[in-house]
Amino acid sequence: YPILLSLLVLGLSGIHQACSRIENPRHNVMLCYTCLLAVFSLAVLWYSSQLSQKRARHYSAVLVYANNAPDLVAASQPNGSFYLCETGLLGYALINNRIFDSSGINSPEVLDIIKAAKVHSPFSWTNWHVDAVRKLQPDWIVALPSMCSIDLIQSLSDLREEFEVWDPSSRPNTDLVILRRRLLSVRS
Repeated sequence: YPILLSLLVLGLSGIHQACSRIENPRHNVMLCYTCLLAVFSLAVLWYSSQLSQKRARHYSAVLVYANNAPDLVAASQPNGSFYLCETGLLGYALINNRIFDSSGINSPEVLDIIKAAKVHSPFSWTNWHVDAVRKLQPDWIVALPSMCSIDLIQSLSDLREEFEVWDPSSRPNTDLVILRRRLLSVRS
């Protein structure tokens, strides 16, 4: 972005210099309109590239979930429980399991935990994921690394003792973090 901005400033200053040398005011106006159109075109290109990057991140996350869903279905016990940061595809694939939606939209018990966290600490309630995992005790936690305070969950000693990172060899190399309750690995 800094390079694009510098080029834009250089281009505009060069155009300003060129405009100051043109004696016909009509040509000045046409040159200014052309410059404005060029700046507008660059802004549209930049904005569309940002949208494309957002779409690419969304679709890559969907592919990550799609690639991991069959392994999770095969490894999970019927009536097991999952704490999912994004329910979507995994919630559909794990239909025979109890799904805790981390946003609370589909899980009233999670929504109650979120509300309680807001009441107790209205300015710092980002750790409600930890509260939810401790209270609901899911068998599995599935999240992208940047979501659901997953690094905080992995760093707390009591939860680190209860959960292990699950990474079957058949699973493609992805950014998805899957934690499985240690008792499940003993049963499997």
